[in-house]
Amino acid sequence: MLRHAQRLLPGFHAQLVWEQAPSDLLALCHEAVHLGGLVLLLWQSIAREVRGATRQPSPAPHWMLVVGVEGPWSPVGDESGSVVCTVATGLLVLDTQVHPGWGLGHNQSLVPGTDPRHEAAMRVAEFRAVWSARTLEGNLDCGMVLSAIALSPGKGQSPQ
Repeated sequence: MLRHAQRLLPGFHAQLVWEQAPSDLLALCHEAVHLGGLVLLLWQSIAREVRGATRQPSPAPHWMLVVGVEGPWSPVGDESGSVVCTVATGLLVLDTQVHPGWGLGHNQSLVPGTDPRHEAAMRVAEFRAVWSARTLEGNLDCGMVLSAIALSPGKGQSPQ
């Protein structure tokens, strides 16, 4: 995926990162989006367990596109009246495996942490960074961001 992104977007700096602390991934996404870039996330859902049923395998990982960030907004301070998101607390993503939200650029919101009703995710969260993904309809999925590719405007490519 990294090579395809570098080939198709030669004017962008591509950076590949593996699974990391949510605060680091939020900062990376915030910076890339703020600069007018893109971020691709490799998402791995954690299969829910149903009591009394055979355990189902987790679905295959898939790529999602970060289209924005959520967080507190503050005035720029330059008398323009503009406001900016100062720090990301969540990610707005477009996931092709989720029903589209008409009139919006995203169809899920990702935030660090798991839902206490998702028992399998609670166990995984004891030793891995787990995220909660909520659709516009309110459906909930928990999973992990296995890797990310941040694409920021600018010359040069990452050596990774």
